[in-house]
Amino acid sequence: MYISARERKVIQLLLEARHDLPVKQVAEILDVSSRTVHRDLKGIEKILRVHDLTLQKKAGSGLAILGKVEDQEELKQSIFEQESLDYTPEERQVLILSRLLEAKEPVKLLTFAHELGVTVATISHDLDKIEEVLGEFQLHLIRKRGYGVEVQGEEANIREAIRYIIMQHMDEHDFLQLLRDNIQSDSPMLDSVSDHLLGLVNKEKITL
Repeated sequence: MYISARERKVIQLLLEARHDLPVKQVAEILDVSSRTVHRDLKGIEKILRVHDLTLQKKAGSGLAILGKVEDQEELKQSIFEQESLDYTPEERQVLILSRLLEAKEPVKLLTFAHELGVTVATISHDLDKIEEVLGEFQLHLIRKRGYGVEVQGEEANIREAIRYIIMQHMDEHDFLQLLRDNIQSDSPMLDSVSDHLLGLVNKEKITL
């Protein structure tokens, strides 16, 4: 069952909490909007049901995970001991695309496969989809055996592509945070798509 990085974080917070956590507090801890947390709760409830657990949502008090201790421990084991993060194909393609748009040199398919925990064949399929998106911005995806993959095209078109993926895939709260703080990151692959997009753009790359 697919579990996003943010869903994992919310579940971990609730499992470790000694009392109910208000949605606002969860949002502040994760640095997202309350609306984003509410949007994630539906998926979290499905995950909990698989483990015979329920999500308690009380107005005025907050969120809590209810169920047997052994079921909660089983949930911890199943979602927090996985070796790699799981992404939907769309999330994975956004991560690859954003990495390519900021790369200064070609990136090997094996590098993407290792970082994202999938096969080279899966990355190759993702690149086919990415190539279609890049074509809309008059950008070219160059793939050569032993060379790697890179995006070529006019800088203005690259900036336009960056603007597009930010507006399409970044949470509104995260986007406003970017404008306020100009956050950047040294890590090539982060926990969530929004996290990575926050690190994609700096003042030299994009003008909004």
